[in-house]
Amino acid sequence: MGPLSIRKLMAGGMPGSAQGFAGLLPYSAAFGATPGVAEADSEPAEAAEAGAHTVELAANDRQPQPAARSRSPRGTEREFLQNYYPATARYAADYGVDPVLVLGLAGESGFASAGTYLRTGDAFGMTGGSTRHMTHATSPEENVAQFFGAFGDQIRGSGSDRKRFINGLQGRDLAGKPVAGWRRYNSENKAYEETYRGWHARIARAMPAFLQSSAPQ
Repeated sequence: MGPLSIRKLMAGGMPGSAQGFAGLLPYSAAFGATPGVAEADSEPAEAAEAGAHTVELAANDRQPQPAARSRSPRGTEREFLQNYYPATARYAADYGVDPVLVLGLAGESGFASAGTYLRTGDAFGMTGGSTRHMTHATSPEENVAQFFGAFGDQIRGSGSDRKRFINGLQGRDLAGKPVAGWRRYNSENKAYEETYRGWHARIARAMPAFLQSSAPQ
């Protein structure tokens, strides 16, 4: 989906929102300040072939953090947001979660540019812990639907609370305890917290300029 299509969505609205993108702002307007976006920007590591990510997030992740410095999206980020933001924002509004938290997970694939994404079309690295169970998608819309179909109920109501979001992804309740029947996004890897923070910060910093450049002219 290119900039023209995004402008049409913003002007005419998307399903589930009478105001189009204006009703689906990713953080400050809809959810309050996004926690953690002030960490140092970092380049994503080359996408992992099979994820291994549980995190023990710091308790202060629930607290508002200083606002990130906005900057223009890089080429890869811009194309990724053009393709993935509309569907992600629509689903995120329905599930009560900041879309930036979801979009940050695509650092797994170099933001839909590398690794297993090139073979599967899955930007979120949903391998099920094995390359034998990889998710395949033919479009960003399908891929986003797959993600929320698998994890939407577990992250429902997370808002911009990164700790709650990650706990849900990892099949844990608000207290961090496993929930019977919930799936786990990836296996344990304590280093993932810092890696994900970098991905999340990168998208959060790029988002204001992206939305401004995509606004109706």
